[in-house]
Amino acid sequence: YEKRSVSKETARKSTYGKLRGLNATILAKKQVLNTSRRTVRIASRIGVIKHHRYRPGTVTLQEARRYQKSTELLIRKPPFQKLVREIAAAFWGHEFRFQAVAVEALQLHVKNTNTAKFILTYPFLPAQQNDNLTRFN
Repeated sequence: YEKRSVSKETARKSTYGKLRGLNATILAKKQVLNTSRRTVRIASRIGVIKHHRYRPGTVTLQEARRYQKSTELLIRKPPFQKLVREIAAAFWGHEFRFQAVAVEALQLHVKNTNTAKFILTYPFLPAQQNDNLTRFN
């Protein structure tokens, strides 16, 4: 009867993507600085390592879709109500009283109109899916 050594087979994180294009010695000397907004990585010889960036327009379309899905209001109720009253007073010359339901309906309509304009005002921004470009018309 022979006793074998037991070795655990645990998954390890791959470093292939991190090492590609960079020298291992440079990576060893890399310093990490924490700033107030994000972590900035500085390598000793190659300068600042680039962070991930979305293509132009991608974040705008993501935000438009997120706001269309959500039920929350973009502007808080009291400031919007004050704005509606100011506009009504400036337009007709005297103060108006509004029902809460009417202001809420108006606020929802403004939100839906503005989020729809996000997509309509940027028809030149393509939706990127697997490098296929779909243009909005």
